Amino acid sequence: MSETPIGPLRQRMIDDMTARGVKEKVQKDDVRRVRTFAAFLGRSPDTATSGDLRRFQAHLARQDGKWARRNGNAQAFEEF
Repeated sequence: MSETPIGPLRQRMIDDMTARGVKEKVQKDDVRRVRTFAAFLGRSPDTATSGDLRRFQAHLARQDGKWARRNGNAQAFEEF
């Protein structure tokens, strides 16, 4: 594992998923998706609006047409 410190928002997300019994691989995938969302936004995902999420979903759909497969893990974005 990396020695890079984890920010409080990411740690909260990991803690919440752990408390719900989400498997480690799924946690890593969800953290990666939120990191991609944050890069798209250009800011922290905790500042995102529902409009930002819709724009991101449309971006993914245009990018590779595979959003439907990713949409099963959209819960990772619901809190932001």
